[in-house]
Order: sequence, then C-alpha cells, then structure tokens
Amino acid sequence: MGTIRISSEFKKPRVVIDRQAYDDMISIANATHKEVAWFCLVDWSENGEMAFVHEVYLPKQQAQTTTVEIEPEHLAAMLDEFLATYGQNEALDKFNRMHSWGHKPAAIA
Repeated sequence: MGTIRISSEFKKPRVVIDRQAYDDMISIANATHKEVAWFCLVDWSENGEMAFVHEVYLPKQQAQTTTVEIEPEHLAAMLDEFLATYGQNEALDKFNRMHSWGHKPAAIA
C-alpha cells in the first residue's frame, strides 16, 4: 500500500469580489431586516489560487427573522429563468459556476 502525503504547501485561495458584485451584496443586505441569501458566480485562476466572485443572483426564498430557506423549486425556477434569458449552454454554464453562497443574518442591520 502506498504512503499518503499531505503537503504543507497547500495555499488557501485568495477571494476577489468584483465591485458590482460587492455593491449588489450590500444592497441586498441593506434592503431587509430579515435573513437573506444569494448566490454568485465564481471563476478560478488557472492555478486555482484565486477565486473571482461576480454576478450576484437572488433566488426566491422564504425569509424569516432568523432563518432563510431556498426550496428546490426556487432553484428550478431560477434555472428556468436562466434558460429563458441566456439559452441552454450559457444558462447551464452560469448555473454550474455558482460556487458562492452569501448570507446576511437578521441580526446585522
């Protein structure tokens, strides 16, 4: 059996949020006193050391004072909207690059 080595050279990726995405996140967070969640597209550098966060999407959700739920049918509706807006290839590409989930707790006003 081979030896398993864990490299101490592992680098945590840097995360870069583009200005428009940042502004959109702040606007969403400031628009409600309830919990709220959103998704963002993420593109990675070739070496995997940098994550570029952009394009914020706010799905339909059930928000309460202390919880937020995004149901499977909400995600399906979001994909349907993507398909209608972007066409199949681009819609699936965007959906598959949604690697960022943002959240604002209700306690942060």
